Amino acid sequence: MMTRYTIEDKTTNSLKIINSFFDDSGIDFWIEAGTALAAWRDGKLLDWDHDIDIAIWYDDCPSHADWTKFFQDSPFLVIFQKDLPYLDNIIQLRLKDSANETIMDVDIYLYKRHGGFAYMRWIHNPVGFLAPAKRVIFRYLAQFLKPCTPKWRILSGCLPHFIRWGMFWGFLHLYLRMTASIFHRFDEDLFLNLKTIKLYGMDVQIAADTDRYLAYRYGPHWKTPDPNYNQQGTWKKSMARPRLPLDTLPPPKKIEMFDINVYN
Repeated sequence: MMTRYTIEDKTTNSLKIINSFFDDSGIDFWIEAGTALAAWRDGKLLDWDHDIDIAIWYDDCPSHADWTKFFQDSPFLVIFQKDLPYLDNIIQLRLKDSANETIMDVDIYLYKRHGGFAYMRWIHNPVGFLAPAKRVIFRYLAQFLKPCTPKWRILSGCLPHFIRWGMFWGFLHLYLRMTASIFHRFDEDLFLNLKTIKLYGMDVQIAADTDRYLAYRYGPHWKTPDPNYNQQGTWKKSMARPRLPLDTLPPPKKIEMFDINVYN
């Protein structure tokens, strides 16, 4: 008889792997976004949740080699910044085998401290003037540098790596100065001060001032479940999602953006 794994099973199995990795790395993480909301308000994940949201500080992020070494024999595939040629705000753990029902996907958000706030930005999702055109150029140059399809591998082979690298880097600096996007922004003390709660019997960390965090992120009615919250686009009105210039934060460092051994 086939074993049926519940959302509790998948969550605990996934958290055990995550705990092991971050314990080995000596790094604290905390639950974020919908996972934090559900864990604090309901004591469990929402029935329709398909992933776990956690966060760490950008400056604490383990090296590419550390991620690769730990997860190479795990059921997770590590995806850095949605396969773009830099790392700025997200690492995703996805199932290597889509039929694996013992674990669930994990999104790991990277927050940067700046001016008393914790920021996370989406460089590849511009908004405002000429946003569609900027998005197309950005993605074409990213594909040219780090090709993910046979067609782009052929095209990228027409130029040496250092030229493609320079093209993307040069465009990125200009793009950051001329473009805005939707950020996630919180008072940094929310994530500097954490507390431990139970989720399915496991210890997880969450913003110590949990009510303030959830009210800022989800609005004053966060205590009342709203099954249409995402479908109605209510999340777009969050105070935690200001529109800001991309150069509010420094550009990603070259050593973080390009690993020749990975992207060549």
